[in-house]
Amino acid sequence: MELEEARSLGRELEERLRPATYLLAVAFLGREGVPEGVRRPEEKLSLCQLFTLSRTHGWTLELVPEGSGCPALNLLLGWPGDREMVWSSCGPPAT
Repeated sequence: MELEEARSLGRELEERLRPATYLLAVAFLGREGVPEGVRRPEEKLSLCQLFTLSRTHGWTLELVPEGSGCPALNLLLGWPGDREMVWSSCGPPAT
């Protein structure tokens, strides 16, 4: 699906549903594929915080490994992080 088609579908959904917050989509892009106008937070934030900012303000945000403040997300995405901290709070992965 092309970006303009996705935007058009999003506008149609908003018109029909009238949600209290903006709709949210997630895309995994290489660093060279980040569109112009995308914001990168200045401080480390969790994915939940980024979703809230995006839904509340309608911002398009970028998350990179250096900007992630969520060890569990880093582990899930294969980014560098503290596995021991995640396992101590969530338990080791099931085998």
